[in-house]
Amino acid sequence: MAIPSESPATITAQFLVNESAGGFRTNNPKTEPGWLVSTGQHPDTPDNAITLTEAPLYRDGDKLMNGDSVAKPMVQVRVRSLSRNDAYRKAAELFELLSHARGEIVTVNEKQFELQNFSTTEPPVFMGNEPNTDRPNFTFDIYLTAKEL
Repeated sequence: MAIPSESPATITAQFLVNESAGGFRTNNPKTEPGWLVSTGQHPDTPDNAITLTEAPLYRDGDKLMNGDSVAKPMVQVRVRSLSRNDAYRKAAELFELLSHARGEIVTVNEKQFELQNFSTTEPPVFMGNEPNTDRPNFTFDIYLTAKEL
């Protein structure tokens, strides 16, 4: 199974929005989500943010009975808030949501992907506070197994 043709972080972000764990930026203060979901770097605002980034490592899955391998791109999930407890609770919620996702269909740029699973590594860990803003950050890594339909 090949690595997805769309960014694994973008596929994961779309899944989180589909599951109402957060939302994408609307550029309208009246409709901004309670938790902003983005890819790449944390945005400056809002305070409550979920950011997904491709990690530099890929884990090539065990060979299957038919000799095929499964490519599992790694995605880092980062969560920040003004409150350490809020950031931790959201990170723990996302960890559980991703740990149990199976078979969901996600559409990105008109391409469909079946999320076969997210393999989690370790529960969320505290990464310290952001410089200049003092907002606490938690992170965890996942491996995405997805099939392009």
